Amino acid sequence: MKVFVVAMVALFMVAEGLWECAWDGELYPCDGVTACSYGCYKDACWSQCNGACAKTGNNEVCNGCKEWCYVNSGDDDYAKCREHSDCKEYRRNTCWSTCTV
Repeated sequence: MKVFVVAMVALFMVAEGLWECAWDGELYPCDGVTACSYGCYKDACWSQCNGACAKTGNNEVCNGCKEWCYVNSGDDDYAKCREHSDCKEYRRNTCWSTCTV
């Protein structure tokens, strides 16, 4: 039983390391569900994405790599913003640009 508990704790610690936002949470918001950082840059919303870095089993979860894209507003345009909080509603939208480093 003790070995099982130790194994589960180790597995949990590895899993926690796989799903974390790439950018500092004090600088950019972090979506706790997808583990993707997001924010506002040059008046457009961006989100962390999975591009060249290794994919996770669930592509809806970011894998900690510093890759990002501008996101779609839902109206086939860039999501506009002035500050990071303006991007919360768009943070899970699809990329409107290439996912890049």
